[in-house]
Amino acid sequence: MFLVGFIPQQQQSATNKNAVADSVGLLQKQKKALDKRNISYKTKGVTVWVKLYDKSKLLRIRNDKWPDQEKIEYTYNVVKDATGNIVMVMAYPTSQSGDWDIGYTHYFDISGKVIAFERFTGFFNSGCAGTDEAAHERIVNYYNNNFKLIHKTYKLTNSKGKKLVKSKCDFPYNFKDYKIYPDVAKCLAGYHINANLL
Repeated sequence: MFLVGFIPQQQQSATNKNAVADSVGLLQKQKKALDKRNISYKTKGVTVWVKLYDKSKLLRIRNDKWPDQEKIEYTYNVVKDATGNIVMVMAYPTSQSGDWDIGYTHYFDISGKVIAFERFTGFFNSGCAGTDEAAHERIVNYYNNNFKLIHKTYKLTNSKGKKLVKSKCDFPYNFKDYKIYPDVAKCLAGYHINANLL
């Protein structure tokens, strides 16, 4: 004779919520650690690529030799950790007007699966941030191992960090033509970055 354990449904639900909360906390710590790296195009382990308007093939930036700004459609940063794993891929479309600044960042674990995706937008002409002041919108999604969204954060502030009310703002540069990739390989392929050249 053996006994089968039974966990009441309410207790199972609470256990699942705690597991998700623990998982989200761990993902947030991983993202925070990567964000602290103070990344620039000169940082060791970072390769920079640009997509020019009139070219289909990406150009790798070396020795601080950049093409003319008005020719750049997108800039990509690929960030590796000390052991050579790709841990972040950043994509920045170019604003020719200077009215907006957008960044899309994928964060990966050491197995290459996405753990978080951040969309940051800074923009003028919001109608809610004040005259000559930018609004800043930050959306962060967190994913489990199966690429299921398990947590999302949203923040909208002015340049001084004061919270703004979304319903009172205009979003004239709210581009929706971005994609969130589940892993490093698909992200590099989606951005047309040759993994063999990293």
